[in-house]
Amino acid sequence: MTWRLELGARPTGEGTLFRVWTPLAETVAVKLLGDAPQTVSMGRGEEDIFEAFVPGVGAGADYFYLLDGERERPDPVSRSQLAGVHGPSRVVDPDEFKWTDEG
Repeated sequence: MTWRLELGARPTGEGTLFRVWTPLAETVAVKLLGDAPQTVSMGRGEEDIFEAFVPGVGAGADYFYLLDGERERPDPVSRSQLAGVHGPSRVVDPDEFKWTDEG
């Protein structure tokens, strides 16, 4: 069995699944930056986990979560924050990393 991070951005090859736990927000969207910026609403699921699948988005895409239509926040479980902890998060595909040892 392979362990997998259940929250955050998870690329699938066909797009990216974004999941975030935020119990105090009424609405959440993922705001994608870059050449083709877009904002995609996320649905609220069980235990206040919001999620959205965005086709065509993969590793290297930068994004924020947009809380209640006004507050931009980085992903609290982001694997990459190139501009620091307050900057945008970046989608990373952990399967692209080539391990060079057994441990």
